[in-house]
Amino acid sequence: MGGESVSAGPSTSEKPRLRDRPARRLSRDELVRRVSKWARVHYGLDLPDGWFADLIKDGLIEGAGRDPNMGLSPNYAYGWRSYRSALQLVRLRHHGFVERDAIQIRMFISGYGRVRDIRDSLFRQYEKHGRSLVAQVRSGYVDNARQIPPGHKAKLAESLEPLDSRLEDAGLRLSDDGYIEGIRTAKNPPKDWEEQAALWNHGIFIPKEISFVTLAMQFVRFLCGLLMFRSKEDGSSNHDFLGNLVLGSTDLQYEKAIDFYFTIADRENLEAILECITGDVGAGKRKAAAEAIARSIRNNPRWTAHILVMGLFLARLGFIIYTPVQIRVGIRKIRKDGKNLRSVVTDRTPT
Repeated sequence: MGGESVSAGPSTSEKPRLRDRPARRLSRDELVRRVSKWARVHYGLDLPDGWFADLIKDGLIEGAGRDPNMGLSPNYAYGWRSYRSALQLVRLRHHGFVERDAIQIRMFISGYGRVRDIRDSLFRQYEKHGRSLVAQVRSGYVDNARQIPPGHKAKLAESLEPLDSRLEDAGLRLSDDGYIEGIRTAKNPPKDWEEQAALWNHGIFIPKEISFVTLAMQFVRFLCGLLMFRSKEDGSSNHDFLGNLVLGSTDLQYEKAIDFYFTIADRENLEAILECITGDVGAGKRKAAAEAIARSIRNNPRWTAHILVMGLFLARLGFIIYTPVQIRVGIRKIRKDGKNLRSVVTDRTPT
């Protein structure tokens, strides 16, 4: 062996790394074939003819780029961004995100696109789903403050969607009067933003005995105008308020709204929030409720639009919205210090 050195191969720095390899480019037929197979295997979906072409035309899948000619013929191919966004769109389709507006909003939340590209889509989606909610409650009593006869109130409560049993088990139910009050408030003419913000900053009171019901009923008072929509007959409406909220919010306010969305869509954060407000409810029930809420927000086009608009509403009122990471870090620190989340919150609320 003498002075010879034995090498085990090239050093780590000499080995080709995955990120140094050129990204593979796909022809249109190969992209369609791969994505279609993935959709069938993972979700049992058969993608309709024209699906790719429509999404590329709408800018939701990045179009082909020009590669070096093949002989004298031009050569176009799709990169990894096109493939990745196509897979994400398949997942969204599986969860019911079929309309272009709904897809565009969900992709924006995931980091694709700009605020200016989704304002109109968000306004249309929120108005559509808000009208659907209002249509379930066909009663003149929700448009005024008159006392509702018991029999009519019972029918009115039955017209609302049933509450998920997992939420009910976790104590996340209001009384019938609470739901009716929320709808009445949201259909009332809104206050201007300055007055609304002053009411928010000085009018909220959190009792020492904190609970879901006490917090929800405090919050209900601030929902003015969120279910007032344009009249289809004469064009008059609360368009100025909702239009200003959705179409007139700044990029920073949209950024805060997205933070709110991801906080509410995060099961770990939701469990911690429920721990603060549901008292003696068992950990298993809290976990099930948090998972149900988080899944609905992530996978339901209606709730995606509603939560994003609610985030804008809170941002416009000056509500401090922390990022999911900030909340998670804060929760872990409290637990590391051996403190109970509920006691920390109640110690900071007025008596």
